[in-house]
Amino acid sequence: MTTPLERITARIAPFGDLDADTFSPKPLLTLEEFFDGNDVVGSILCNVVLDEEGYDAPTPQQVRAVLEAIRARDDVDDVRVAIGMFDDPDWPFAEEVVVVTDADPNVVLGWFPEAYAPDAVAAADDEEYEDIKYSVERFRICWWD
Repeated sequence: MTTPLERITARIAPFGDLDADTFSPKPLLTLEEFFDGNDVVGSILCNVVLDEEGYDAPTPQQVRAVLEAIRARDDVDDVRVAIGMFDDPDWPFAEEVVVVTDADPNVVLGWFPEAYAPDAVAAADDEEYEDIKYSVERFRICWWD
């Protein structure tokens, strides 16, 4: 039986050199693939803080609940986590989420609770995201700085 870390490492290994820290194209993982067994705070939404003192980042389980609620919408076909780096030996890192939908980027932004809102939501035609178009044509990229 494999551990969650072994499972996710094997899943993203075909996308690039794990020692290089970056991937091209970016692996797009299901919510289950990214969050099952993930207890590494900061593996996603690392710069989001939930308290007024600026200390408490959301847990992976809190982020998962937000993303699952978005995925459950009738106007959303899927939500995927785009892996950008594997620089933490405990879990890969993601600063982008792909929402498969035709909804306007500003509408997608409104689906997030204020504390979890992305810094930007981009449409599929943004040239910066050509590496994601290999697997989905219509999507919105939600990005956190």
